[in-house]
Amino acid sequence: MDDRLVTATHRADHLAAVGGTVIGISQQAALAGLSVLWTALGAVGTTRPAELVWTIIAAIGAVLTVTVWIRARRTGALLPFFLTAPERPLAVLTPAQRRELRRQLRRPGTVTEPYAGLVRSMIDWQRRSSRAAVPVLVGMFLSLVGLSGSVAMTNGTAGWSLMVGLLAVAVFITVVSRLESRRQLLVREQAQHDTC
Repeated sequence: MDDRLVTATHRADHLAAVGGTVIGISQQAALAGLSVLWTALGAVGTTRPAELVWTIIAAIGAVLTVTVWIRARRTGALLPFFLTAPERPLAVLTPAQRRELRRQLRRPGTVTEPYAGLVRSMIDWQRRSSRAAVPVLVGMFLSLVGLSGSVAMTNGTAGWSLMVGLLAVAVFITVVSRLESRRQLLVREQAQHDTC
């Protein structure tokens, strides 16, 4: 097997097991900060008891995102914005190898023996990152729903339009995520079979 593929597989295995090194702020911390900001913006405009419901929804989202961030810090599941150079699996591959890897990651039934271990490790890393990101995204969504509800109560149509847009995006992301997860499992099963 090519030394580049071996090195890339080791890097992807490391990322799948422990994640990337966070330098500066993590994705969870940034989203928690945004969620708290949106909650504060929604609370500032609250003047009537009917608007309080939206502030409570936003506050629940903010509490969730902050809790997820704290838990991720304690368990070592923080997601970096960028991987450091020595951690990037694709950095060691040639352009042709990167194209071949992307092709095999995208389509079930295309995994070949020299890439099978790397494909499996890359999918494991993607799934680990997805599991770490989903709870904070749910909290952020709740904060945005609370903010859009507050805007709707004060500005009418703009807030309701924002809320309908948010719900449409949430449904779209959920459907696409489920389809992508099924595709990844099919590719991973083939990669697992090819390495046995």
